[in-house]
Amino acid sequence: MENNNVSWLQEHAIYNCQSEIITEGAEGNAKKKYYLKGEFSKVNEKNKNGRIYPKNIMLEALNQTKQMISDRRMLGEIEHPNSPAINLKEVSHVVTKLELNEDGVLYGEAEVLDTPNGEILKNLIESNIKLGISSRGYGKVIKKGDLLEVAPGYNLVCFDVVADPSSNNAYPSAIHENVEYIEEKVEKVIENGKTPLELLKNIF
Repeated sequence: MENNNVSWLQEHAIYNCQSEIITEGAEGNAKKKYYLKGEFSKVNEKNKNGRIYPKNIMLEALNQTKQMISDRRMLGEIEHPNSPAINLKEVSHVVTKLELNEDGVLYGEAEVLDTPNGEILKNLIESNIKLGISSRGYGKVIKKGDLLEVAPGYNLVCFDVVADPSSNNAYPSAIHENVEYIEEKVEKVIENGKTPLELLKNIF
């Protein structure tokens, strides 16, 4: 049975991501760059929130994010915020690549930014802290037995770095789902056919 309410879907998953530190520049003027690489999510598999993202639904969502990634606008934060909007003051990283593999693993790469929260993330990486990655998006779900299947029309907003993700292996090489909530304004705007950008403008 389909849930007609539009929900914010924040997934807590543990994925096998690795951190990578690269030193750029000439000797004496070298600068470290920090990256997160690895498994950001997985399709056709039940996560900790009891939800499944079908492959075709995720492919559709990824297709909608191509320009955003190309423009370096898929910005993420440390932990999921209490609202769907991206708060530039809280940004810590930018997602630079998302690719769905044949085995269902959503491979991703993110660059840690030189922002206040980016510096916190760098320090966590330097301290070998195991971090998770979690998606932030919105859409509807269909109840199938004890499972919740994400329905067509799912919109992927970004990936946040979290302490406890929803996917079973979402720990990137250096690296949303936790609390799901429903916004009446979100539902109203989406029903009116607004784009994600228009959606955020209507909420805030």
